Amino acid sequence: MRQRALQGVTLLLFGVPALAVIASLAAPLFNGLGLSALSDLLYMLLSYICPQIPSHSLWLFGAPTGISSRSLFLYVGFVLAGTLMLKRDVSLRLRFSLLLLLPIVVDALSHGTAGRASDNFLRIMTGSLAGIGIAGLVVRLWRRLMTREQRIDLRGLSILNRAVVVVVLVAFIP
Repeated sequence: MRQRALQGVTLLLFGVPALAVIASLAAPLFNGLGLSALSDLLYMLLSYICPQIPSHSLWLFGAPTGISSRSLFLYVGFVLAGTLMLKRDVSLRLRFSLLLLLPIVVDALSHGTAGRASDNFLRIMTGSLAGIGIAGLVVRLWRRLMTREQRIDLRGLSILNRAVVVVVLVAFIP
């Protein structure tokens, strides 16, 4: 029972970013195919997770992706690296995961304070590295949670409540 709950949360944890990537790529595709109502709906939904500045996005089929190139590749890096780490039963060292987050922090700080302009190549690189770094941190915490002794009886909870319990536990594991 616990294993199924953890599998459900794993699917949620990696499925939501994967859906954001798919929706972000589908929005310009639908726009190019003339399905503007569907494209507009995807852009509107994605506007809640990204400001959608066209110059910060990749362009496909004559329209920008639904989220910025940095966010898009952060999600891609997170989903691909996290899935590979879980499937291959490997994880990154804590220091290496944190080191992979450094380029996005430096890019954001130098862009905001020094007025330096960032281009899509740099956004893609920093986003990808950060996604891999975040996946390393999440998988590390996830493994710690899965190897701990079961302290909460999850059998009486619905799958949504189980997911919330596990996400909260993952967030507060030391």
